[in-house]
Amino acid sequence: MSDYDIVMGMLRKIKGVQGVSPFCEYNTIAHDRGRNNASTVIVRGIDVNTVASVSDIKDYISAGSLDLDPDENGIPGIVVGRYVAVALNSMQIGDKIYLYGPSDIEEILDDLPPPPMHQFRIAGIFDSGYYDYDNAVGLIDLAEAQKILGIDDM
Repeated sequence: MSDYDIVMGMLRKIKGVQGVSPFCEYNTIAHDRGRNNASTVIVRGIDVNTVASVSDIKDYISAGSLDLDPDENGIPGIVVGRYVAVALNSMQIGDKIYLYGPSDIEEILDDLPPPPMHQFRIAGIFDSGYYDYDNAVGLIDLAEAQKILGIDDM
């Protein structure tokens, strides 16, 4: 959405609106360093500064934190659902995982050249109690997701 910051400002003025926060998302495959374990993931780019106004995600973090900023090596953080972490055998904060860029999952699984990979470090693990969410979602910084998707802040 172009000019989403303007739209967010308008939404905040509507009586009854308790919060607004931008996001973007794409589907991909995540895998561990050795590529022995993989999981399909819905990658959601979020704004850490405003997400608490629309989500209780911080309350569900069972390990680590919602620190999505790059570390001293420039590797951005990701917060994954409990079952994504189990599938990737990445149960430790600081473990590295790799996400393919946006692509049709079938293209990745076929013999076509895969999209570029992006390295992330596990900054947190959440357990919302909803299997479908905990088994499918990874949260990264909104700007990082926009860069991967090739979209501007508009």
